[in-house]
Amino acid sequence: MKLIHPTIMTVLVLWCIACPVMIYFMGEAYGSGCPYYEEEYQDLRVNVVDGIAWSAFFATAAVIFLLRHNMSWLLAAIFLVPMLVVTITFAIFCGLWMLGTYF
Repeated sequence: MKLIHPTIMTVLVLWCIACPVMIYFMGEAYGSGCPYYEEEYQDLRVNVVDGIAWSAFFATAAVIFLLRHNMSWLLAAIFLVPMLVVTITFAIFCGLWMLGTYF
């Protein structure tokens, strides 16, 4: 069994935890009712939020894949998959908030 360097796993797990926080702060700072709302950068900000959500997906998949020969993959999946659901939910609603198409 090949061991994965703990620094790689730590960075990936911290990235998975930081993604919902970053999306939340971007939605809070650049929502449609904020003073920094500029029409020409609107699509770029939504694309950044979507990119953060995709990177969280790939980081979660990487953590689970790299731990596949270890029993801690189940613990990682139990913790990181709900975090991924929260991240994707934040990305969807923050994207709608930034576009001004929320309910």
